[in-house]
Amino acid sequence: MMKKLEISFSDTDEKAILDEDSLIIAIDNKTTADDLTKCFVLEFDEDLPDKLLKRPLMFYIYDDLPILKLYRSVYISAYQWKD
Repeated sequence: MMKKLEISFSDTDEKAILDEDSLIIAIDNKTTADDLTKCFVLEFDEDLPDKLLKRPLMFYIYDDLPILKLYRSVYISAYQWKD
């Protein structure tokens, strides 16, 4: 069975549900030396909550939906692993 991570936010009632198939793209609030925004892919593993909470990030879950939902890690109020 695939493990899922359910994330709640303090600024909305919406929850983000992530699993092993999720492509999680993070956007850092810092720029590179050539003034580009740092973006990177986050691995879905047991350390994912720590990676999201370690520093302020914006992130989205890339999927086939036509709407892009951008989340802010500073608003994460809780997370829960589900089987």
